[in-house]
Formats: sequence, C-alpha cells, structure tokens
Amino acid sequence: MTRRPVRAAAVAGLVVVALAASALPALGDPTGSSLVVPGSVAAGHQFSVQAQFVQARGVSLPAGVPVLFLQTSGPASDCQARFDPQFTITDATGTATVEGTLPPGCPGPFVLAATATGAGGVNSVSASLTETGGFPDTTTA
Repeated sequence: MTRRPVRAAAVAGLVVVALAASALPALGDPTGSSLVVPGSVAAGHQFSVQAQFVQARGVSLPAGVPVLFLQTSGPASDCQARFDPQFTITDATGTATVEGTLPPGCPGPFVLAATATGAGGVNSVSASLTETGGFPDTTTA
C-alpha cells in the first residue's frame, strides 16, 4: 500500500503546539513525535532544539534520516531564527538536535519546525516559543 501525500499532509496538520514557561513537546501528533524548545528565550542567546521522531506503533525513526529545521512564523517577516546546523540527521533513537538563536529586536512569538524525510514518508513536528526583550540581555518596557 502506498502512502498518499494527502494523508501525510493531514497527519502533519494534526500537530498542535502549546508551550508554557517550560519546555514541552508538541501536542496532538498521533505518532508521539515531538519538538522540544524552551518556552521563552532572550534574543541572541543559543538554545537547544530537539526533534524526536516516532513512526507508527511507537518505533523511532532509524539513524541517518535527514532532518531540516526551520521557522514557520515569527513576529515580523525580517525576524528569522537561525539553526546551527540547519540540516542534520537522526541518531539511533530517532532524535535530531541543533542549536537555535532568535534575532535581536524581534520580541514576540516564533513557531519552529523540524521535518524528517525518509523512505517511510515525511514526518513534521513544530513548537512555539517567545523571544523576550530586544537586544541580548535587555527587556521590553
């Protein structure tokens, strides 16, 4: 049986994210995949972004699956998160980790995502976080 693109898009669309003050995984993904980020980050400071991909029946993606990290929304079009590296691969547990940095002068909400593409199809997860302050170590008045 082949997987239809519509079904993959529907599964990706089910990912619902709600983050509070601490790091929480993405919610609503029926496979158990998640993207973990802090709830808030100061501008210009690095933070860990960890994607864990789980296939049907709770089986983790194998090692070596390509993963792309990206930003899907932010407070303004010129406010772009950076990922180091932007492309990586999963480890033996189906996990891929990178460092993220939010740009100075862009306080507000960001939605980040990670997409793994392999023989089993596409698996995407997302999470939101808030940039606090403006330039590193400053706060909004």
